[in-house]
Formats: sequence, C-alpha cells, structure tokens
Amino acid sequence: MLAQTGVHKIVIAQSVLVLSAGAGFYGYQGIAPAYAALFGGFIALLNVITGYYWVRGAAQMALTSSGQGSEVLFFYVGAAQRFVTTILLFAVGMVWLKLAPIPLLMTFALAQLGYLFKSYADY
Repeated sequence: MLAQTGVHKIVIAQSVLVLSAGAGFYGYQGIAPAYAALFGGFIALLNVITGYYWVRGAAQMALTSSGQGSEVLFFYVGAAQRFVTTILLFAVGMVWLKLAPIPLLMTFALAQLGYLFKSYADY
C-alpha cells in the first residue's frame, strides 16, 4: 500500500541512510554502537509508517464525516501517539536496552533527511 504514495520513497531513502549509518558505526566503533544506530533508525521508520496510516485515516474520515472536525482530532491523536511512542522507544533503547545514546540519536536525526529525498523525487 505504501507504493501507491510518496511514502515509499521516504521509507526507502530512510532505510538506506539507516543501514549506511549502522555500517559506519560498525566499522568505526563496533557492534554495540551499530545496534544503537539501527534502533534509532527503526524509530524514525516507525514514525513515517504510523504517520502515513494516521494521515490516511484522517483523510478517509474527512471524506465520510459530516464536517464536525473529527478528522482533525483524529489527526492530532495520531500525532500525539507518534510523539509519545518516539519518547518511549528512546527510553527503552537508552534505559532498558542500554544502547549508546549518541549513535541512536544521530541515526534518528540522519533518517529524517529521508524526507528530502521524497521532495526531490517529486520534481
């Protein structure tokens, strides 16, 4: 279903960036930072995919609702859910799994550049 939208371009770009970062951390620092980098990238990819489904649900709700604004509430609930999930996954990675925070956060931030590839691919 993602292939019918521009989201698949973001997912592919982010996957390449995450795997490259993971390989880079593995090459320079070993397996533990590479795991942290891959976990940070997983968080970013999960955000894109869940965001797509929440936006798609809000769009479908806008088509079928009677203009009560419920689709906006649905969208905001989705955004809040993604925010909370991201924070919780960072906590799980750093506190429970004891992953290195720098590779985790750096790869999460690097994966956000995947949005740029979708923008350039549209032209």
